[in-house]
Amino acid sequence: MTDPVLACAAVFLLGLSTYRFFAGRHRGTTPALRYTCCFAWCFGASLALMAGRTGADIDHGTGLAGLSWMLTDHLKTGSAGFLALAAVSLRRPAADARALRRRQAGVALAVLAATVLFLLARITEVDGQLVATGGAGPAALAGYDLVNVGYVVGCLVTLLRQTLFWTRQADTAALRTALVLITLTAAVGLLWTAWGVDDVLGALRSGRQQSTEDPVSLALGRLCAVLLLAGATTLLWARAGRAARRWRAAYRSYRSLGPLWRALHAAFPQIALSAGPLPFADAELALYRRVYPCGTRSPDT
Repeated sequence: MTDPVLACAAVFLLGLSTYRFFAGRHRGTTPALRYTCCFAWCFGASLALMAGRTGADIDHGTGLAGLSWMLTDHLKTGSAGFLALAAVSLRRPAADARALRRRQAGVALAVLAATVLFLLARITEVDGQLVATGGAGPAALAGYDLVNVGYVVGCLVTLLRQTLFWTRQADTAALRTALVLITLTAAVGLLWTAWGVDDVLGALRSGRQQSTEDPVSLALGRLCAVLLLAGATTLLWARAGRAARRWRAAYRSYRSLGPLWRALHAAFPQIALSAGPLPFADAELALYRRVYPCGTRSPDT
């Protein structure tokens, strides 16, 4: 069954990141924007795998047990790495490329190490559980989980430090609200990732692990997705709210000048516009024309 919250979050993140990437190409993209778009692509794809039966179809189609589970973890690891890269690219001067190269190498090494450990575990699926076979299977499975958990926690701690600093420096309420929501997202992401320690202990004890997210992990994933969407759209809603308030103020002023306009028009019919009534949505232009009617000069001219 498809999870509607995760599915909607996945579609929104994939669509918004694609739009911002291609829209930014016309104005010139920055490293931070590119890394943020890569984060959204990776995290959106991981949510899409978690949301429905896509993962089961991948495993069945390839015949490789746990492949979709590994891909989901790799996408989460990659998304955390790109978040850390975005934070570092904003914090350090553009000339200091060594920190970025270290972070890029860290993402690649984490994914490579997890893949090797996954293959060493020799995963099979039994009754909805992933079972590590062979003598080194349980240890390899536990190491796989530990690499993913440790790397993601390190990246989220880096992001949290930066967002707390940026929140203190924010100069507008809307930006501060967006940063607070992103900070909460990182905090919930830390809790979500730390919940994976239970998988490490379970793998060491029995060499088994659930092939799907447990209820607690799924709830934390939903909360993380909702907070991320709220933080990503805060500035958009703030701009829309300011535009709506400007329209309302202009329209109220336009209506209040109606009696004076009608009296003025009765005395001087030539001030009326010949183009007909203005669109209802363009209240600011209508107000300007009512204050400075045709045939008069504004103070700025």
